[in-house]
Amino acid sequence: EREITKIAQLQNTSLDSARQLGKFISNLAVQFGASATELAQSGQVLAQAGKNVGEIQTILKSLGQASLTPTFGDLTKTTDSLLAVLGQFELKAKDTAQVLDILNSVSKDFNVSVDELFEGVRRAGSTFSALSGVKEGVKPGIESLKEFVALFTSVIDTSRESAETIGTAFRTILPRLLRGNTRELLKKELGLDLLDDQKQFIGPFKAIEGLVKSINSLGLKGRDASLTKIAEELGGSRQFNRILPLLLEFPKAQRALDLANKSGGSIAQDTAI
Repeated sequence: EREITKIAQLQNTSLDSARQLGKFISNLAVQFGASATELAQSGQVLAQAGKNVGEIQTILKSLGQASLTPTFGDLTKTTDSLLAVLGQFELKAKDTAQVLDILNSVSKDFNVSVDELFEGVRRAGSTFSALSGVKEGVKPGIESLKEFVALFTSVIDTSRESAETIGTAFRTILPRLLRGNTRELLKKELGLDLLDDQKQFIGPFKAIEGLVKSINSLGLKGRDASLTKIAEELGGSRQFNRILPLLLEFPKAQRALDLANKSGGSIAQDTAI
């Protein structure tokens, strides 16, 4: 009751409307066997983030169902992390189910947890999203998230370094793809151009994909001089252990992206009785 009252105050809405939300939350708790108190606390977090009652209901329904799976943990923590994903990739409440399906599907097939994916987004999601740019007048949003999850998963699954370390590395490495001297080096060493016909950056995922194809076509491996030079240009010696998996384990990224693209309904399937 206290959380519902606070939501009413935050939304500047009537207590009757808030009570309807309270009834909705109670029904969700029964439907999913979740704690009504925890759902209400998550609702309060969402209200504090500026979500309206309709958006709160949409998000809570998806979170309630996700709480039945072993891949998602504490509901309040998941709510806070979800808000970071929605904010950094400029997504809406209606995208919540798709976001959670992506994280659920990828985390089940790779050595990465949902919490690690959330932490990666917190560290580097906004950078990745910004570099993905605007394509045909539309911001990439959910597609950009899929690509980020795929690349991040390929590195953490291989290196098993912390999500914080890898996320911070991404924040360093990815913007360097735009630097003039980096692009010149890639043209010289690989014959690769990271700009499209309109002289716009092709985006981080396609850039890494192009790098990998060029590296493979030249037969570069491990500590080859050209590969070492490229790795040092992208992140310096400190990030070497993150750059090499990013470049040499791209098949993992592609497989993770395929999973993300086919993830629709994964939570519903996992929780079906």
